[in-house]
This record gives sequence, structure tokens and C-alpha cells, in this order.
Amino acid sequence: GLRWLRHHRNVALMVIAAATLLITTLTATSAISTYYASREHRALMLAESARNRGLTLAAQFAADLVSRQMVERWNVLQLVAADSTLIEQMQSNSRPSQAEMRELSNRLADITREYNELVGDPVRWFVCSATGQQIASVPVGPDTLGRWSAGEDFFHGLGSEAPEVDVDAPRHITAPHRSQPFREDEQGPLQIALTVPIWAPAGEAPDRQFLGVLGISVSFGAFHELPLHLRAGERIMVVDLGERVWEDQRHSGLLLAHPEMERGKVYPLDQSLAAELKSQTGPHWLTDFQDPVTPGGREWIAATCPVQFPTDDQFSTWVVIVSESYQDER
Repeated sequence: GLRWLRHHRNVALMVIAAATLLITTLTATSAISTYYASREHRALMLAESARNRGLTLAAQFAADLVSRQMVERWNVLQLVAADSTLIEQMQSNSRPSQAEMRELSNRLADITREYNELVGDPVRWFVCSATGQQIASVPVGPDTLGRWSAGEDFFHGLGSEAPEVDVDAPRHITAPHRSQPFREDEQGPLQIALTVPIWAPAGEAPDRQFLGVLGISVSFGAFHELPLHLRAGERIMVVDLGERVWEDQRHSGLLLAHPEMERGKVYPLDQSLAAELKSQTGPHWLTDFQDPVTPGGREWIAATCPVQFPTDDQFSTWVVIVSESYQDER
């Protein structure tokens, strides 16, 4: 009996030793696994943080680029609006004939030829008289010359709430303006007009006599200078968060530029997202972003940044979105 007890005690001790070794091994393995899992998690967190910072910096860079390009457009428009020969012709004849309008259009073509690339190759340049009649157009299109535009937003600058028009002295813009979206005809591309007032020289008119409006019309999507693809999988888009009336409906968050958008087509942003972005005053982070041009395809993360314009408060409604795909096509 004693020998049996001793034998089983030895077996028990061996079992205990083996169990202790197994527990120690498992503990060490678990600790090693936890260590490497922690390192992997930290590496993933650092990579995600770096990606987020990269997207945010890209959004800030793109917003600054949009701002500088638009300010350059305003500078060119104001430079052309101050051209002495253009002003002289407008002062000498406020109600030109069709032949005189074509002559003025030729002069406008000469003045603006060197600036087309700087303003993004617009659909056309145009000039309206102080009473709202289009008296010059480059190029000259069907029914452009002589068209009455005093009721258009690009002339009066009051948005969709068109004022009652005084035919002899209609209300007009007094500063650079970006218009409501419009089409010149039913099949034409969706456009916005960028306009500036034309003033008589201060020395001749202390009261700053208003002579008319100079403008360019630009198709949606025509921000050709933007690097709309930064890196593989990234996209840049520009959105106008202002309320715009289009086809009798108010839209907030109309897409202005996107690498895959069809020029002239309306792409409204999701209204809850538009409201979220309106409340932001600086860079903002989005998860599960839905691309308005290719919805339901890939999953995106995105960084946003408002576009600041030092010369025109109305452009505070513009925002840049830089998105990155984090999942292959479903």
C-alpha cells in the first residue's frame, strides 16, 4: 500500500509540474500574443491617424487652391471691367444697335483673349448695360445680343427673390457676385455666372456711376485647374452649401466639381450631410461618406474644409471634400 501511495504521489507531482509548465507556457504565449497584438493595434492606430492627418491636410490644401483660383478670376474680371476703351464705348452709347453690339463684342474678344486660360476657359464672356441689356458676348450666340437680363440673379445679385424691375434703373450688383445656377436654354449645360460691376472712372463720376455688368459663365465641373485626383483612391470635390433654387426646388449642397461628374448635371448632396457641414467652421472628418456621383459603390472616408474668400463673403458657403476609398467595389 505504501509503495502504491508513493507511486501515485510521484504521478501527481508530475501532473502538477506538467500543468504548471503548461500554464506558464500558455501565460507566456498569451503575453507575447498580447504584446504583438498591442503593437499591431498601435501600428494600425498610427497608420489611421497618419491617413486622417493626410486627408485633412489635403482638404486644407485644396480649399486654399480653390480660394486662390477664384480670387484670380475676380481679379481678371475687375481688370477687364476697368479697361478704358470698354468704358469709353459704354459711356458713349448706352443703347447700341446690333451692329454696334457686334463691334463691342469684337473689342471684348480682343481684351479677354489673353485671359481665357486664367479664368478657366468660360462658356462665354458677356457685358450688360446699366439697364440690363446684353450688349456684348464672346462668343456671340443665338439671341445673346440684345437679350434683357435685368431680372437675372447675375445682374441684380438678390438670388431667387427677383426684385420688381425698374426698366430705366434696375437694381444691380455693387460687388463681385456668383449667381444662382441657370441654363441658357433647355438643353444647355448647367452654369453659374461670375460677375462684377462696371463703373465710370472715379475722376469723372464722383458718385461712381454704374455703367453695367461684366461676367463669365462657367459650367458646373469646369474647375479644370484642380488636381481632382491626389493619390490612388482619393478624390477632391467642391460643394456649394448655399441654398439654391433650381427647377422650383431648393437645394443645399450642389456639387460644383468632381472628377467623375457629368458637366452641367445637378448632383445634390445628402441634406443631412449638408446641414452637418454648414455647422463646421474648420476642417471636419467624415466616416461612411456617400459619394453623390457614384452612390452605393465604394465606402469612403473623407475630410472637409471650408473655402475662405477674403473678397467675397458669399463664398463662405463653399466647402472642399477630399475622400478616400477604404473598400473595393462591392
